[in-house]
Amino acid sequence: NAMTIASGGQVTFPQTATFTNPPTGAGSLIKLLDTTVSSVGGNYDINNTYINSTYDSYKIIYNVKPDTDDVDLRLQFFMTTNASGDAGSIISGNNHSYQNGSFLGTYRNSNTSSYSVIGHVNIGNATGEGINIEGTLMNVNDTSMLVALTGTASLVATNGAHNGFAFHAGMATPATYGAYYCRGLRFYMGAGQHTGRVKLFGIK
Repeated sequence: NAMTIASGGQVTFPQTATFTNPPTGAGSLIKLLDTTVSSVGGNYDINNTYINSTYDSYKIIYNVKPDTDDVDLRLQFFMTTNASGDAGSIISGNNHSYQNGSFLGTYRNSNTSSYSVIGHVNIGNATGEGINIEGTLMNVNDTSMLVALTGTASLVATNGAHNGFAFHAGMATPATYGAYYCRGLRFYMGAGQHTGRVKLFGIK
């Protein structure tokens, strides 16, 4: 069962290989989380077990379905002034921002909200409906710029129409929260629970 290394550098494993730690030089995306989503009390949190001082940027794929029709997907950030060992907390007040723009010209945005919204219209929950987002979380450990989750997404609205859009979600109030570290994300719907799947990667 020994592995072989060919003269050209090709490595062959006789069976499936399991790495205890990610191998160096194997690529820039390190999978940290790949699991089902089932919100509790409406919330699904990705905490500082995954989002911490190890990486400054992360890639997230979040595919979920609400149990309530005609709701929006909301996001809050766990923030702290402590660089390590702190789970952070949700910042109160209207200190979140968001911008959403569909490819057909529909917009939803705010720079003074108590949460961020991902989506330019509300989400349906009939068969086949839901929301799928792919985003990059940036500036997690950068205390000179605000944390931001930016990406593209699709949703199926309450009328069954497919919608594609670009989104940004982040902290507002740069003079204050630009100096904070991000240590987690909280997703929740405007009402009810949601289920689905999440994948999170650290970017080296």
